[in-house]
Amino acid sequence: MSMKIESGAMIDGFVVGDCVHDGGMGLIFRVSGPQAGFPMMMKVPRLGQGQPTEGIVGFEMETMLLKAIRSPHAPRFVAAGDLTETPYLVTEWIEGETLESLVKSAPIDAAQVARIGASLADAAASLHRQGVIHLDIKPGNALLRADGTVVLIDY
Repeated sequence: MSMKIESGAMIDGFVVGDCVHDGGMGLIFRVSGPQAGFPMMMKVPRLGQGQPTEGIVGFEMETMLLKAIRSPHAPRFVAAGDLTETPYLVTEWIEGETLESLVKSAPIDAAQVARIGASLADAAASLHRQGVIHLDIKPGNALLRADGTVVLIDY
């Protein structure tokens, strides 16, 4: 199964906007559509001939987890497309920079490092209380909201 999604396409009521990330496992688009009350994004996995099979497992796992997680440290789940039809995952779009980009602008004030570290620990603890272990916590998967809250992505 190979999908070609472009800006302007309509998928299950969502209008696909610009592609904001083209990664190894899939594409991320800004989307608008059913009123969620917050900005949204759509992750579309790379599936099909010549693609690694872990993309299917990763897509299904991330969808399952985000449906279940309730935390200010995780993007809010909106919708998912069926793997056999049009596979996609729509979640809240998190405004903010990654910890990775912040670190590249070092030096960082010690008090800010402590606040970020505490929020990152809160994020992991919040997931653990819900029986979830994030297996890829790294600076590129930690987004910082304007209020300093760490949001973990890419489950």
